[in-house]
Amino acid sequence: MEEEVIIIGAGIGGLATAVALKRVGVRAVRSGVVCRLRKSLYGLRQASRNWYAKLADAMRHYGFRQSGADHSLFIFNRGNIFLAALVYVDDILVVGNNREQCTCFKRYLNRCFRIKDLGLVSYFLGIEVTRMESGLFLNQRNAFVTDVKTKSVQQVPYGANKRGGPKLVHRKTLLQALADELDPDTIRFSRKLTSIESQVKDGHRISVLGLEDGTIIRAKMVIGCDGVHSVIARHLKLRPPVHSGRSAVRGLSVYPEGHGLVPAPQQFVDVSKRAGFSPLNDKDVYWFFICKSPSEEENIENDPEAILRDVMENWAKDFPQSYLDVVQHSDLSTLSWAPLMFRYPWEVVLGNLNTENITVLGDAMHPTTPDLAQGGCMALEDAVVLGRHIGNSVGPDGKLKPEDVQQALGKYVEERRWRAAWIIAASFLSGWVQQDGSDWWRKLLRNVFYKTIFAKIISIAHYDCGRLPNKSETSN
Repeated sequence: MEEEVIIIGAGIGGLATAVALKRVGVRAVRSGVVCRLRKSLYGLRQASRNWYAKLADAMRHYGFRQSGADHSLFIFNRGNIFLAALVYVDDILVVGNNREQCTCFKRYLNRCFRIKDLGLVSYFLGIEVTRMESGLFLNQRNAFVTDVKTKSVQQVPYGANKRGGPKLVHRKTLLQALADELDPDTIRFSRKLTSIESQVKDGHRISVLGLEDGTIIRAKMVIGCDGVHSVIARHLKLRPPVHSGRSAVRGLSVYPEGHGLVPAPQQFVDVSKRAGFSPLNDKDVYWFFICKSPSEEENIENDPEAILRDVMENWAKDFPQSYLDVVQHSDLSTLSWAPLMFRYPWEVVLGNLNTENITVLGDAMHPTTPDLAQGGCMALEDAVVLGRHIGNSVGPDGKLKPEDVQQALGKYVEERRWRAAWIIAASFLSGWVQQDGSDWWRKLLRNVFYKTIFAKIISIAHYDCGRLPNKSETSN
């Protein structure tokens, strides 16, 4: 059989790439809803003044009065009905004592301006709002770092701007959301790639893939999303990733009745050890433990009970009880132990990341340590950027010309090289500063890092992937 595109890999990168290609009108066989940024109104100096004047007129027409103490606050008082609207550029927070009146007011604004109702507030002006049984918990996007030896706690801001800091997403939920965007026959599980060869057809190169069940597939384009130990990366003659000298345990703890934890990341630092946890929602908590790898890796990666026992009774036995309680609630099926691997940044910058019809994506291209939590995010970025370049090359019939494939892959690789290299370097540096060494100057460096550098370095998560051309409707 012959396909336009074959995607090798079953993770976030593979699914996201299939969704992106579907959006641009290319059907990919694997081994929608896309956010589009409209033109900003901030391009003109007078735009903000004109917008605010028009909004204020609409508010007053509805019956609001403007606060004399804060001109961004509008108040509505009529009988026993109270509403307040706080305005920040084009974001409006509405509160009141009558749900029906809040709904009526939002409908009025929609008639005036065609607003988008984001529902109950979760984040506004750098403050995260979480609903708990006891009320609302307001958090200015801070993490808390505890020194295991001294018990001192340092508050680390990581979301001081409007965009905020990183947000945790349940991996299973993300994978399911991506899979739901695809046709069932797009995904083929349990079909391991055993060989890849190239042939010339009509003057152009195509790839011939051999699967372990004997199936032979020919493809105009092959995208390797097959992880750290990528078969496609080896085919491109990329050097294998290297061991960072550290290993990590990761898991998910489940509280059927609710955990009651403050919804803020907690981190615990000791000499050559680092651990932490962060609630995903009111019942699930993600946790990790990172340490220098033993001289001989313990053979426990397939034994979740042994992993849990070693964390509780050996590696983290001196860590705070709050952390050990989270670990104790682990769902054993989610536990993993693995060495932390990465590819040298210069190999990403200088290496061969594509041929005329083959490329790599996600960990297959740029494996990195998890210290900035950008592995999955980078795969999503790759998928959008690749989809954008392919979408700009594909014809209205959804067909790919070989010469256009080569050009699209080349543009994709050149756009991603330096971004990936910077993420790898920043993540490795972040892990080294936070974890290694107990001498006074490294402790001082850690304090400076958390107070001044961490919030800035985590901001590299903000990245504009561009806009996908929407050709899916014309290709059906």
